[in-house]
Amino acid sequence: MSGNAFPPRPHLTTPRLTLNALTPADCGDYAALCRDTRRNRWWGYDYREEQPHPPEEWFLQASEEDYAAGRELGLAVRLRGRCIGEVVFTHFDGRGTAELGCRIAAAYAGHGYGTEAFAAALAWGLKGWDLRRVTAKCFRENHPSRHMLAACMDPAGEDETYLYFEKCIQNENDMHMDILSE
Repeated sequence: MSGNAFPPRPHLTTPRLTLNALTPADCGDYAALCRDTRRNRWWGYDYREEQPHPPEEWFLQASEEDYAAGRELGLAVRLRGRCIGEVVFTHFDGRGTAELGCRIAAAYAGHGYGTEAFAAALAWGLKGWDLRRVTAKCFRENHPSRHMLAACMDPAGEDETYLYFEKCIQNENDMHMDILSE
């Protein structure tokens, strides 16, 4: 998928959160989120393989480059204006499917922000972006992510490492679904 195929980043609101583009003002909070090795072992990507000691601005720049190249569409998760996490669409198959991930800073974990942000991004992906299928996975032992994904999606399988989830649009009536009402 090329960068031209991406829609503009949305501005989404939930009862407590705002999801929108990362900005230079988020540089410190976003770098801290990305550098949290305890939490990011669940993320499935280790920045240190590319850049062992990056400056703060490297993380924001990498996110922008991924968006421009059509590899990822990421949004900041904001609580009262502060970046506390991110949601990211990635692994596009060119046929209406993408993978969605979410991470929330440790200081804000356990309050349902991940589920709230994930559900908002998922609904936008299926309704606003016209994706037909959104997938997600989590490590089997990552119980908070398992709970978040189960609240928003349907189980789609498992293996020795991961639990897989998906949400699909089966017909036009599904376009009006409420992700968390199921």
